[in-house]
Amino acid sequence: MKRENKKINAKAVVNGGAAAAAAIAMSVWAMPAAAEACGSFIDVSSNVFTADSYSYVISDSSSRYLSAEELYGYSSLYLMLARNEIYAKHGYMFRDQNIQRYFNYKDWYLGTIPAAEFTDAVFNDYEMSNISTIVAEENRRGGAAETLIWFD
Repeated sequence: MKRENKKINAKAVVNGGAAAAAAIAMSVWAMPAAAEACGSFIDVSSNVFTADSYSYVISDSSSRYLSAEELYGYSSLYLMLARNEIYAKHGYMFRDQNIQRYFNYKDWYLGTIPAAEFTDAVFNDYEMSNISTIVAEENRRGGAAETLIWFD
């Protein structure tokens, strides 16, 4: 069954802290109720984005190597979603309810493998390298974005 093309609004929780706790406390944990007319928008340098139900973060992450230079300008949120998207393409079911919710919204996503049963043996060489490259950039920044916060 195809979902309506709704837009998602979310922002990242980056490395915890008081600001993150306040953002979580003030957030609305719901998807927007109505479909929006315009297409997707992800500002790769921002931790706030809007995305549509059919788009990918980095659509060809399974068929080419990502460079550190390419990832340098991406936000922590964008990096976290790009890394998790590689897992999502293989049916990974996320432990984090907000990341799971993000991918459930995607028309292309079919979460079929619980996290405890997932193995990285499914990844090809591009994906293994790209996960490592993304993690290295996240570590260079002091850590990955931890989760998403949903708001209308």
